[in-house]
Amino acid sequence: MVKIKVKGEFKMNNTNKTNCHTISGIKCEVKNCKYHDGNHCCEAGCIEVGPTSAKTTSETVCQTFSAKN
Repeated sequence: MVKIKVKGEFKMNNTNKTNCHTISGIKCEVKNCKYHDGNHCCEAGCIEVGPTSAKTTSETVCQTFSAKN
């Protein structure tokens, strides 16, 4: 089970079929993020995407990103 923050509340969700401890439905391509598991899965537990002023997908950023050491 994974804790997911959804609109200010936490919900539990099963891990996905690839056995990642991830948020269901979240696919990550950022291989240099510490939460990337090497299999296109995000293991952050919850993510924050912004900014609130974005008008297109190219203006959005995963604010949970943290570079691998």
